[in-house]
Amino acid sequence: MWEDAIQVAKTHGGQESVNEIAYSCFVSSSEAAGLELVNKLGVANEALEFAVERGCFDHALCIAKCCEHEKNCYVHFKYALQLENTQQYSKAEVEFLLAKKPREAIDMYLAQRNFDAAARLATEHHISEATILAEAEHACESG
Repeated sequence: MWEDAIQVAKTHGGQESVNEIAYSCFVSSSEAAGLELVNKLGVANEALEFAVERGCFDHALCIAKCCEHEKNCYVHFKYALQLENTQQYSKAEVEFLLAKKPREAIDMYLAQRNFDAAARLATEHHISEATILAEAEHACESG
């Protein structure tokens, strides 16, 4: 049944339809069975994209386990951006770090004028504090 739905979506529906059906395959049963199904059908990446687009990050992280390692970082990065947009900065920091993007966490804190947090991360991740200080000065000057 799912194979047919995927084929119809590929033929007549476009990529968004394929992504949605792939995600529906994943959530239609238990986590393990859903992962097995999307892998069998070769649509794990499509299911992951749909989950990310809809903000279903728990599902996206689960699906990312069966994809290449970069997908796991991608999901953490997208989740960090959502958390930043909702002003959940400490949670966003954790997700940026899990995405292996400490620089984005530093930039987030600089934009918020939280220079202590930016300096802390710069030190912890061996990013030049001189660069951070210059950017902090620029942020202060530009308003």
